[in-house]
Amino acid sequence: MPIGATLTKNKFAEALTVGSHGSTFGGNPLACAVAIRVLDLVKQDSFLDAVKAKEELLKQGLEEISNKHQAFSQIRSNGLWFGCDLNQKDKVNSLLDLCYEEGLIGISAGTSTLRFAPALNIPDSDIQEGLFRLDKALKRF
Repeated sequence: MPIGATLTKNKFAEALTVGSHGSTFGGNPLACAVAIRVLDLVKQDSFLDAVKAKEELLKQGLEEISNKHQAFSQIRSNGLWFGCDLNQKDKVNSLLDLCYEEGLIGISAGTSTLRFAPALNIPDSDIQEGLFRLDKALKRF
């Protein structure tokens, strides 16, 4: 469902008059209904608790893999948005290629940071599988 949202401060929002900001898919009834349901789910404490648990699972796994391979100088997260700074500078694309060969898709931030941003509802088993594939890629790195 194509939909977007913009969060901004009031002082910036005041510059947007009615009709001055829109999109091709703006107001699509089906997309809006889906978005409302998603927001209802995300606002539930149980959903956010599950995201925190998944963040901890992924962070712990990344730390274990990093210790095993001396891979990362720092691992940062905010929810399930992760940045892992490589100890080997300017090598993130080489690692991403190996990850891709192992069936794991990541993205870079700059030349030395590996990023992961899985879905907030990712099953724990998929997190474990992703960690397994990252471990295999780092063995070859």
